Amino acid sequence: MDLVTRRLAHLTLSLYPLAFRCRYGPEIAARLNESTTSARTVLDLARGALVAHARPPAALRDRVGVGVGVEDRLRASLGGVLACWATFAAVLVAFAITNKDADFAFVSHQHPVLATADLAIAVIAVLATLSSVIGAVPLARQSLTQAIGDPRLRRLIAAPVLAVVVFAVAASLLAVLSELVSDHGRSVAAPHAVGILCCLIGLMCGGVAVVGCRRALFATPVSRDRLVSSLTCAGLVTVAMIAITLATTIYAIALPLDAPATASSLAGPLRTFSVSVLVSIQLAVMLTATTLATITTHRGWYAMRTGPRRPATIVISSRS
Repeated sequence: MDLVTRRLAHLTLSLYPLAFRCRYGPEIAARLNESTTSARTVLDLARGALVAHARPPAALRDRVGVGVGVEDRLRASLGGVLACWATFAAVLVAFAITNKDADFAFVSHQHPVLATADLAIAVIAVLATLSSVIGAVPLARQSLTQAIGDPRLRRLIAAPVLAVVVFAVAASLLAVLSELVSDHGRSVAAPHAVGILCCLIGLMCGGVAVVGCRRALFATPVSRDRLVSSLTCAGLVTVAMIAITLATTIYAIALPLDAPATASSLAGPLRTFSVSVLVSIQLAVMLTATTLATITTHRGWYAMRTGPRRPATIVISSRS
């Protein structure tokens, strides 16, 4: 059990800001290896990570990015926006499923405000996806080229690819299982339980994919100009997230006013929440991810403007 909690503690340590890990990470990691870890240790580290992001230590506030090269700080910003966008995209999928469960197609014809908000969300989501792909392709190509002669980088790249394959296979099998359960007239809750299981697997695979991409990014030599170009695309993704959050806010306000019957209908896992409550929860997650992405993007641009004009001297790979 101690081995498991120690591993979780080291993973939680990776949630701290990059500059914090460069300054204090080795010392904290050494203490974790020398002492007994518990679930409380993991929770304390998680709480400390939130505090470190919200209120960085004075030594790090006075010299932004102390001990961290500009390139690594740009990588950290790109990785942060990637994680926020992955979370945001998952919520968008849940939002689309909620609309489908609520027979939103009929409601859209009757209420133009809802239809316009839904259309805006779909269009902006497509543009954000295109922007993320444009920003990621050059970095992915560079990583694949570098991985030809670097076995460690090949393993890092294999992690997100394997996660996507596992999720695709699991989702396919669970879809077949859900159809079988429905055809045999089993419990009404069974298909929803299968859906919940699929979501949990998706969250785990998504987390592995994001962490794997982040580590591969830190392990790949990339020019500053290419990182800046990718950060520009990440900035566009962040702007799109802000726009989608605003459109979703309009949707959440208009839904109970224009279509109270639809707003009060049950949807989601096990149909325990109304559509209005589910949309509110999804909006809260969107707002959180958008806020974090905005902060992360700002830090990336600030690092580029104020950082030292020299190559990065610290490369964090497997612990990034």
